[in-house]
Amino acid sequence: RAQARNNKYFAGAMLAIPAYTLSTSPTSSSFTSYFRDSDDARHRPSYFWGNNLYGLADPTTYGKEETVRYPRQVGCWDDIHLVDIAFADRHAAAIDSHGNVYQWGEAFWQRSGIFGTFYPVCTLKGGNCVAVRANPGGVYAITGEGAVIALDLDASKPPQQVRLPENHKERIIDIQAGENHLMALGAQGTVFTAATNRFGNIFGQLGRGPTDSTRRAIDQLQHPSLLPDSIMA
Repeated sequence: RAQARNNKYFAGAMLAIPAYTLSTSPTSSSFTSYFRDSDDARHRPSYFWGNNLYGLADPTTYGKEETVRYPRQVGCWDDIHLVDIAFADRHAAAIDSHGNVYQWGEAFWQRSGIFGTFYPVCTLKGGNCVAVRANPGGVYAITGEGAVIALDLDASKPPQQVRLPENHKERIIDIQAGENHLMALGAQGTVFTAATNRFGNIFGQLGRGPTDSTRRAIDQLQHPSLLPDSIMA
């Protein structure tokens, strides 16, 4: 099995699951890849390489090494089996085999007031998360129950569940994060969209056009919410 996730600054990682998975995460400003390769489910090493300007490929050498030229096992992941990963411009997120979410990278460390020692931080423990996406403003994870959780770049802020519109109880089975908006696919085939900041519908990304009513709804958001106006059947 193979998947592609890349970003344009060429930073990357590789994770190990039974058989193998190759992933590279596309974002607007970085290129990071990862690979996981193991037939032994008890040992699933992760390999990272590429651009390390923001500490995405190897957090332990952030500020000392701008490029990881070859795939390497990064020590901070030695006892953690990663199953999904996402890269944004200056931060990244991953999920382990227990459904916990980790965040790291320059943008995350700066917003969280972390200085001196740089490692991934577990920002959501016991969340039963199965997939993760990232954009410049935050991290979004799907739980095994089909909920979407939003995590801020400031680790002091608690994770929040992304609200579905009233009268919609679908499980979410996939999400994608754009630079300023989020798209979610429901188990019944409904596509939902949400603005993640005030620019979330400037180009009509929500599927209803950049109308005044949609702009007003976005301006009132306290955190990402799947808006009733943005449902596409």
